[in-house]
Amino acid sequence: MPKHTNDDEFLELWSRLKSPSKVAKYLKMDVRSVHLRRRSLEARYGVALPSAIKYDQGGEMTQKGNRANELAAERARKYERDMVDEVKDGVVLIASDCHYWPGIVTEAHQALCRLAKELSPKMVILNGDVLDGARISRHARIMWEKQPTVKDEIAAVQDRVAEIERAAGRAKLIRTIGNHDARFENYLSTRVGEFEEMTGMTLLADGHGAPLQGVLCQRMHRMCPDQEE
Repeated sequence: MPKHTNDDEFLELWSRLKSPSKVAKYLKMDVRSVHLRRRSLEARYGVALPSAIKYDQGGEMTQKGNRANELAAERARKYERDMVDEVKDGVVLIASDCHYWPGIVTEAHQALCRLAKELSPKMVILNGDVLDGARISRHARIMWEKQPTVKDEIAAVQDRVAEIERAAGRAKLIRTIGNHDARFENYLSTRVGEFEEMTGMTLLADGHGAPLQGVLCQRMHRMCPDQEE
């Protein structure tokens, strides 16, 4: 049976072993699951979890291993840079775990929009999991549960996020990556890894870092500092 570890324990174990196969053996997990959690934690915390350097027979780092480490480090730098902000005086609205679903507009979402309009916040933060990703979850479907397509989920998220943007006026809009949001990229990276760095393969604004606009929040243009009106 796999050993249960919280995020801090997994991060400490990775820093010590720096190897998917070694971590998988220690936790009694399959290597694919280790990779999925590794990438999820990198996205969630804006950190790089590089593997131990691999060398070819000539003693040079393999091109694939080198590029993977470079991408992880670049993403961590940009995430840390763009997520840091400060509001000295004013209102900050924070919402979390919206899990927007096609055809459903919850009372909680309506209340958030009303508050955004009434309070005129300086910043609105969607703190993870605006997307659910039911069809691309590693968990089995529950009986005959109806699940929307990823396309329909993303369309619903875009609609709800656009409503928040209109209600919030000139507020800065920031969204962090949650574990359900990470399902999008985890699913693609394990099935079509050859498409890495191509447009549309990530929810991150510029393909590597946050804030997050790109595929998921196309209408929240003010999330990216260099695209402000």
